[in-house]
Amino acid sequence: MALLRQHVARARAGANEALLRGESGVVVCARVSAGFDELVRALLDLAGVPDDVCVLATGGWGRHEMCPYSDIDVLFLTRQAPNAVVKTLAEKILYPLWDAKIEVGHAVRSLEDTLALVGDDLPTATALLDTRPLVGDAELARDLAEGLLTRLARPGDPNAFLERLVAEKQARHGRFGDSVYLLEPNLKHGEGGLRDLATAFWAAQVRWRAAALSDLLTQGQASLRQVAALGDAREFLL
Repeated sequence: MALLRQHVARARAGANEALLRGESGVVVCARVSAGFDELVRALLDLAGVPDDVCVLATGGWGRHEMCPYSDIDVLFLTRQAPNAVVKTLAEKILYPLWDAKIEVGHAVRSLEDTLALVGDDLPTATALLDTRPLVGDAELARDLAEGLLTRLARPGDPNAFLERLVAEKQARHGRFGDSVYLLEPNLKHGEGGLRDLATAFWAAQVRWRAAALSDLLTQGQASLRQVAALGDAREFLL
């Protein structure tokens, strides 16, 4: 546990020092994310992951956008209903992380139960759009990604998910300030903040199956200037 806490402290201190030196926010956040990849994979290696389980990073961790004190979100995904072995695996990973004072959101679910949630639970749907497999059954991770896009981009109504995103964005702006001119803006949830950038990209993933900002350019959905502006905005905010 002492080594675990030292690893986390060094990662956070190194990230803060890099940011103060003026290093790229995107690069530093990706470095923090990679550090937690290494940490969690080491714990999973010690615990032993069954062949039919996939452990995935989700949310900001999944999209390599972790700030020094971000929480992490992890999904233990199974093909069938999770059994005692999978639940024990989750405990072996979660308790050391909690003891190291890392905030961890988690879920232990089957593929079927996970996909069933996305129709009604928008936070779960958007977190899953950023999933990234860490260890385990790669085919299960691919089935999740394909099933998610199929459920969200409903045939005959491809814009339904976008309408849900717009409604969430409007409600969020009402809570955190519906203006880009606030003196103390919320950099994550406010208008023009990181969540707005993420929302735009979630929409592009579902509507056009874009895997990166550059895909919008090659698909003709955005100009070079627009893609560059979005990239610059993300860098500035991070």
